[in-house]
Amino acid sequence: MLKNNTRYMILTPDGYSDFDGINIITKKSFVDIQTENGSTLKCSIDHRVQKEDGFIESQYLSVNDFIKTSSGYSKIISHKILNGDITLYDPVNVIKNNQYYSNNIVSHNCEFLGSTNTVVDTDVLEYLFTQYNDPILLDMQGKFRIFEKPIINCSYVLGVDTAKGTGEHDSVVQVLKITSLNPASFEQVAVFQSNSTDVYLFADTINRISIYYNNGYMMVENNAEGAAVVNRLWWDIENGNLVNTGNKAINLGIRATKNTKPKAVLLMKKLIEDNCLKINDKETVEQLSSFIEEKGRFYGKDLGDDLVSALYWAVYVLQMDVFDDESVGLKSSNNLENNVEIWGILSDVDLNEDFM
Repeated sequence: MLKNNTRYMILTPDGYSDFDGINIITKKSFVDIQTENGSTLKCSIDHRVQKEDGFIESQYLSVNDFIKTSSGYSKIISHKILNGDITLYDPVNVIKNNQYYSNNIVSHNCEFLGSTNTVVDTDVLEYLFTQYNDPILLDMQGKFRIFEKPIINCSYVLGVDTAKGTGEHDSVVQVLKITSLNPASFEQVAVFQSNSTDVYLFADTINRISIYYNNGYMMVENNAEGAAVVNRLWWDIENGNLVNTGNKAINLGIRATKNTKPKAVLLMKKLIEDNCLKINDKETVEQLSSFIEEKGRFYGKDLGDDLVSALYWAVYVLQMDVFDDESVGLKSSNNLENNVEIWGILSDVDLNEDFM
């Protein structure tokens, strides 16, 4: 729930500041922090506080770390991640550097960056900021955020955006559960995000995630670095769940063009605004709030847009004619009902298993 504010100011390291409102959320787990100078804070696991080298999510703090308080940096003497429902209040859009004091500890606020030319309607974006959830599991050294494990008989689609893996842009896999085709409806159940995974390892990662999520369909953009990924998935790994635009080698994966990208973006927009695409990941919501259309171009204005790109390619599966009219499944597939085992944690996936 977002409570708008036009009356009050909030104390920040740079004095009092205006802010847009308070985001009221209920979480099923939280972090309890105590510092040597007596400062205490109960917050969500992704709430960001300031260390000496920058802001960090509270879940990654440790005892003996130093965090910034109103009286200087103070050592953490207690850090606990606790289970149990808690209601939290997060200021939105603090004008002065998006920073404020929370129980004397310097925090970084929830940023609602939406403007009049965001692709997704700003009212919808505000709603999305009240609906995201914490992951139930973090895998691959925190790069894989899981919100729901695979469910027997459910079908999934992976949207993939590939980067170089050199520390700049992120390589992303968005995993969506297909909850309905008539009307079309999806739920985001997992996100892989890394800026340090090279393209060959990334292809292996996509393959493992596809197997884990019931041999999910893979919508992989083949532009630039994506070409190496689709070729490895198709020719080396031989994963037949890669969705292709045609029969020739040059048609492997999905090509981003002046025709396909706007269609994919607008399909994503419609699904989100019709409440037919449930977003669970906070980072995805943040990038959506910065994703704009300007002079025929779609891009992230203030943040990256890699999470958004993978998301719109995932839903573009609806345009690929891979489903039966009345059920979820590949038209050429005759073994979907046999692939009903929940694979367990991703590290247990057997890459030699015959899943074609």
